[in-house]
Amino acid sequence: NYTYDAAKCIYVKEEMSNGIHYGEVSRYAKAFIKEKQFKLLENCVFETMIAVIRKFPQLRRLEITVKKPEAVR
Repeated sequence: NYTYDAAKCIYVKEEMSNGIHYGEVSRYAKAFIKEKQFKLLENCVFETMIAVIRKFPQLRRLEITVKKPEAVR
């Protein structure tokens, strides 16, 4: 797992418009992975993390786990 943690946290007024819709984050990450079709798992995780952070800059921490069950067959 790769982990992103923002070095600086700032106070954000507590409003719904400042919130993060985690379903959107998940759908975006899945679509990104499907579109790119990576060969290396490490590249998949790293590039997906960068893309998600760029799309959702309000994220302060991000952990991505990618499972590849067909690799164990």
